[in-house]
Amino acid sequence: MKCVGKIAIGLVGGLVLIAGARADTVALADNPYTPIVTRNIFGLNPVQADETPSEPPPKITLNGIMSIYGKLQALYKVAGSGKPGQPDQSYMLTEGQRQNDIEVMSINSASNLVTFNNHGTVQEIPLANAPAATGGGSGQGGLVSRGGTFRSQWAGPAALMEI
Repeated sequence: MKCVGKIAIGLVGGLVLIAGARADTVALADNPYTPIVTRNIFGLNPVQADETPSEPPPKITLNGIMSIYGKLQALYKVAGSGKPGQPDQSYMLTEGQRQNDIEVMSINSASNLVTFNNHGTVQEIPLANAPAATGGGSGQGGLVSRGGTFRSQWAGPAALMEI
């Protein structure tokens, strides 16, 4: 019991000391370094917000939606950064994956839409040159993967292939 009493007295005493030693209650007029702060010899200024307009995010072209064993993936191309000789980059990502500040947020294979977070800008992009889905696939063109489906701009009238 004596040990608990000593701990309680120590905690209360510490709290009283902390409350009494606050830095914002110290008078700056009595501080000998106040003239140095007011002179600002290093020219320190608060950081100002950057008001220059930022460049728009790169253009994304959705080329396909693929489902392998029930896991949807978006196949898309990102336009080059505008520099000469900069080729377009192609990616294949699932929901929640991120590459170069572009995140695939959701994939809707029924309506051929993919939602991207493109450098902080949320964009809902439709499948490029996607025909209306009409049911069964025709088996023409496109890429086919074993055990899944592939929806692409090259996959014929239905734009859906099932394996």
